Amino acid sequence: MVQKNKKNNENEKDVRYDGEESDSHEAKETVTQQSNGQKAAEKNDEAQNDAIEKLEKEKKETFDQLLRLKADFENYKKRTEKERSDVYSRALEEMCGDLLPVIDNFERAIDAGKEVDTGGFMEGVQMVYGQLMDVLQKEGLALIDAQGSQFDPEYHHAVLTECDENTEDNVILEVFQKGYLFKDRLLRPAMVKVNKV
Repeated sequence: MVQKNKKNNENEKDVRYDGEESDSHEAKETVTQQSNGQKAAEKNDEAQNDAIEKLEKEKKETFDQLLRLKADFENYKKRTEKERSDVYSRALEEMCGDLLPVIDNFERAIDAGKEVDTGGFMEGVQMVYGQLMDVLQKEGLALIDAQGSQFDPEYHHAVLTECDENTEDNVILEVFQKGYLFKDRLLRPAMVKVNKV
């Protein structure tokens, strides 16, 4: 019996040993599972951080694209507005250029009417001429002041020269056809006679 007890004791020891071993094994598995869980959580955190960084980068790129697009649109608006203004200005300049012969004929009619008694007719012509000139001047038409001024080849076209010793050299003696500017741009030079001493 003693031997059986010894065997039982040994078996108990074995069982205890096996039990401790299995407890230890379970503990190891638990630690391993916890370790694996931590690693998985860390990987999950890294994946989330990577996703956040990627989204932040995409957000920044999208915002930059939006800013560039907005700047491009503003530039487009300014450019088209300037182009529209330039087209309007050129059309107006062209129209004023086309009206210059009409203005010249009005002035000739007024000059001719001074010599003949036409009653109130010439007053009406002068009023129409004055209204036309007012409208054109509001739009930017300006007369080049030539009579008695120094000859400037940029604004005057000399068709005749004359020698008058009582007048300074290079002074305009007579204007044959008036010159005009449109918004500081030459529309037509004045045709003049210039003094050459």
